[in-house]
Amino acid sequence: MSRSVRRSSDDRSVVAVANRSLDRERVLRALDAMTAEDRLVLALQLVDGLADEETAEALGLTVRVVRGRRERVRLALRRALAGLPFGVRPAPAPVRSAA
Repeated sequence: MSRSVRRSSDDRSVVAVANRSLDRERVLRALDAMTAEDRLVLALQLVDGLADEETAEALGLTVRVVRGRRERVRLALRRALAGLPFGVRPAPAPVRSAA
């Protein structure tokens, strides 16, 4: 006789907290692995809310360089949250057919 195990809401909240803690650790490791310049672009844009142009002006960089750094940071955080080691690219998204 098989019986499914139900988790109480307390059990689910413990699992949710553990998952958030794991995500936090992954993000912190990803931030530690970034260059100071990449972290600065992240902080100026996410924390201070600066646009690409404003970030570029504040750092004396071109907009193209700022966008490249932002993309590198975004990918590093995405890999970290996916649990992938640094330097490993995630699998590409499947291509949708035009049906």
